Amino acid sequence: DLISKWPISFSIGVAMVGEERDFDALYRRADQAMYTVKNKGRDGFEIV
Repeated sequence: DLISKWPISFSIGVAMVGEERDFDALYRRADQAMYTVKNKGRDGFEIV
């Protein structure tokens, strides 16, 4: 079974566009959200 040979984990960070329109700041927020998920144990998502 392919999945049992190579387990896959997904951690996703999503930053919603609000008043902040700067791409770099938006990217940093999404990146921070992703690491928040990883620190909680992975396999999840965080929306900021």
